[in-house]
Amino acid sequence: MTQDASRLFGRGSSDILPGPAPGLADGEHRQVDGERRPVESFPHVASLMTCSACVRIARIADGGEPDFVATLSESHVILADEQAYRGYCILFLKDHREHVDELPRERQARLWEDVAQVAAAVRRELAPRRLNYACLGNFVTHVHWHVIPRQADDPEPQHPIWVRPLAERRVVLPEGERRQLVARLRRALTR
Repeated sequence: MTQDASRLFGRGSSDILPGPAPGLADGEHRQVDGERRPVESFPHVASLMTCSACVRIARIADGGEPDFVATLSESHVILADEQAYRGYCILFLKDHREHVDELPRERQARLWEDVAQVAAAVRRELAPRRLNYACLGNFVTHVHWHVIPRQADDPEPQHPIWVRPLAERRVVLPEGERRQLVARLRRALTR
């Protein structure tokens, strides 16, 4: 893991992160404090090896995440894959945690401030009719927030976006357009 691990994953993370991602497999061992211990005895390590959010955060650290928008106080912001909702962003908590309520209240407040900051940037830049916010954790257990712009021509304005089939939601923007949108949102977040 790079020196940026603590900045990207939170303080003390370099102690719990595996070596090169995806890291060690179950049944493998790691030397810790002079003892050889199985990987599965470190719950954070096991989670990080299989967590798609942690994989994306590692790509951000390595400069290989093309959809990276910004790093805020408690989160990393990316442009979501589902651009049928143009400007849809996801904020990943910097360190691997699975329940918002287990974070200290100060971190919860800073995370919500990050969400509000992204919402304001999306609203300023794209003028959606409404914004939806979601923090579910059913599929990707790593704490993350969805900020989803909804436009006047939305085919399901009264329902969450997930009622539409993935094939309809997963609109891939042309590369140049996607890069422009990422840059535009990045500028809006740094104002």
